[in-house]
Amino acid sequence: MSKRNRSSRIDPINLPRRLREGLAEAQELLEDKKPVQAKTLLEELVKDFPRQEDALGMLANACTYTKDEKGYLQAMLKLHSLRPNSPEYNLGLAGGYLGNTFIVLALQTFERFLDRWPGHPKAGDAREAITLIRGGLDNILGELHLEEREGLAFAAKHEELRLCLEVTGQHQRGKTLANELLRVKPDFAPARNNLSQVYWLEGDTQKAIAACQEVLALESDNIHALSNIIRLLYLAGRKAEAQAYVTQLKASNAEASGRWKKIAEVLSFIGDDQGMLELKARAQKEAHPKELDEFFYHFAAVSELILGQEKEARDDWRHALKLQPGFPPAQENLDDLKRSKHERNGPWAHSI
Repeated sequence: MSKRNRSSRIDPINLPRRLREGLAEAQELLEDKKPVQAKTLLEELVKDFPRQEDALGMLANACTYTKDEKGYLQAMLKLHSLRPNSPEYNLGLAGGYLGNTFIVLALQTFERFLDRWPGHPKAGDAREAITLIRGGLDNILGELHLEEREGLAFAAKHEELRLCLEVTGQHQRGKTLANELLRVKPDFAPARNNLSQVYWLEGDTQKAIAACQEVLALESDNIHALSNIIRLLYLAGRKAEAQAYVTQLKASNAEASGRWKKIAEVLSFIGDDQGMLELKARAQKEAHPKELDEFFYHFAAVSELILGQEKEARDDWRHALKLQPGFPPAQENLDDLKRSKHERNGPWAHSI
């Protein structure tokens, strides 16, 4: 199902000059098959004109071309908030949820779309998506040990919590949702991991560490809790204490969403470059290629360059750009490599 659910409609009379000219330039870039440049331009326009429908619509299209699933969902959430009664925006939002693995939110949005517009030309696509999603619900509900209706409501609330932390930045709303989930299931580890993130964003490192420890008391090999507590202890200057958790993390075979990226992120953060290369070798043997995203290859490239493996670093950054064209960390590091060695600033894994 295509995500490009709207066409641009630039009004040359009533728009501010800078916006009008920016939209025209972005449209030309898209037509010239330069979506990375168009996306960069549109992101700047949206900062200045956050409720401008044409800019958001074109940005959503540019994100589709550049495989930026998160950027697409952010644009569709804003478009949907501007015109919640638009069938195209409802359908686009459902696709955005699905592309970012918010499975239950996608299901609910597809079902609302069909309830309101059963005769829409793309209703068949929505029905097909619903069938596919419902075919995989047993795994989600089985892990929760709840009846279907209660389980779907619980899973939707957990996905909304993830949405707050990963996409919209509504951390206080996320904190409320995490506590509501824990009142229903006190041993629900993902909510405690998310709550740890909220505490850290609030500046309460001790509460954040305590939340991780509560998860590890339930699941000693939990990938997300181990990764979070290592980073938190390092930031608190407690590196020796963190090292024991690093050993646990490397040894963990626990299943987790985004496990390879999560481990790579923390190894990069603490500067364990040899450990990062060992992780890459293991992942290439054990992981499905789709589990290794642009961030994973970026973190690997940084460690490779630090260890003197420039060719491998270049190859991994280029691979990251294939996975997401224009991916800034990879592109910026490759651009830095074009300079003479004494003028380079990199490599760097994380922005300030």
